[in-house]
Amino acid sequence: MTSYIEQGMIMNSGRITNGLLNTLLHRDQPFEEIKLRTMTDIVETNGTQYLEAQNKWADNVLKANGWDSQTVMPLPETDLSKIVGTATPWNRTEEENKKIDEIVNQINSKRSEDARIPEGAENVLKVEPDQSKVVEVSLDGVSSKRQKDSRPKSGSDETPSYTHDDNDGPADYTRAPDPKKRPKVETAVAHIKVGNKKYVLSARNMFMLCKLVLAFLLEKNLLLNRSLIIYSDGGIDIRKCVDSIFSFCPKVVLLDWFHLRKHCYESLSMGLKGGKANRNMQYEVRRHLFHILWAGNVDSAIHYLESLDSDKVKNRGAINGLVEYLRKNKERGVIACYALRSRLNLRISSNPVEKANDLLVSSRQKGKCMSWSRDGSWALAALTCMYLNNEAALFHANCNIMHNLYTEYGRVFDMKSRRLKNNHTNIDTEKLAG
Repeated sequence: MTSYIEQGMIMNSGRITNGLLNTLLHRDQPFEEIKLRTMTDIVETNGTQYLEAQNKWADNVLKANGWDSQTVMPLPETDLSKIVGTATPWNRTEEENKKIDEIVNQINSKRSEDARIPEGAENVLKVEPDQSKVVEVSLDGVSSKRQKDSRPKSGSDETPSYTHDDNDGPADYTRAPDPKKRPKVETAVAHIKVGNKKYVLSARNMFMLCKLVLAFLLEKNLLLNRSLIIYSDGGIDIRKCVDSIFSFCPKVVLLDWFHLRKHCYESLSMGLKGGKANRNMQYEVRRHLFHILWAGNVDSAIHYLESLDSDKVKNRGAINGLVEYLRKNKERGVIACYALRSRLNLRISSNPVEKANDLLVSSRQKGKCMSWSRDGSWALAALTCMYLNNEAALFHANCNIMHNLYTEYGRVFDMKSRRLKNNHTNIDTEKLAG
């Protein structure tokens, strides 16, 4: 019964699931029917238990490997060479270097001088040579509308209060909320990929999520002589947590191409003159800037923006803000050579975690007129994560979590359509039964 309630609430609203269950179980009388509040309490309780089990497991793994579970930092006596190895993960053979040089020359031969891949650029040197020795981690946050913590009295001008607490994570690693916007429930999501296998994680905040990711990598010994690549949208909370928690190991943090392009597009829209008369000019400026950034040539992109004619610029402050954004990301080394990675069939985006966001939160919690308590939103996301990771049966049996990589997401039964749903794949249960 508990499993049906969880899967029903994951796929549909509480009222729909409540009605379907009572109909299927022939509980027509008021004193016989399952109450909606009972179902909600079951989902919140089980989801919270799953989150707490994850946290307890992470603490045990970190302590066993010589980490402080509170600060998530290695202890002074910890031998890190046994964790990350001694080999430099970005070393390439002469044959691999020759192949990359040939591709770079091919790309540069078709480009203007200011849009070429710089010779000896760091974002070219840190291209993973062997996909079998790579761990790809994608991090992101997803939000849903948050219910009010307190309601103002009728007729008063009081505004609802929202307070920061431990569930939001350490203040130094938390993205400051916009005071002009209504607060939302933020859920941190991670997608870990090793070869053709994957694993998804959700947590209440980014600091806790990075702690879970580190524990997973330590338990599976996935940092030993491997290349760790972290994809993100460049969020402040992600940057702070990654720089702190993963400071002990060699890694590359890559800024997702979609979000880089989006930020540039928005800044140029504010900075350039508008109107029909300037439409072609706007298009040419954007096209040329993206052409330069595709090659990872940030210095050339900054020079191009700074040299824009004043008759094209409406708001010089917006252009200067974009220049500063590119300069900071260049210093952090997160802007990749996207042209080279694309030619080598390597990832340039955080699409896997965006898909995980949709499966865990967006598809269920971003409906019209929906708002969520924090505990309810986090619990439902955690239960969805449990089913996608194929861990529901074991967890319900003895509250254990396998933490095993898998190739396909687990299936969730949609009571409304009477189908098993898994990553947009529908399986007719009548055919399965036949």
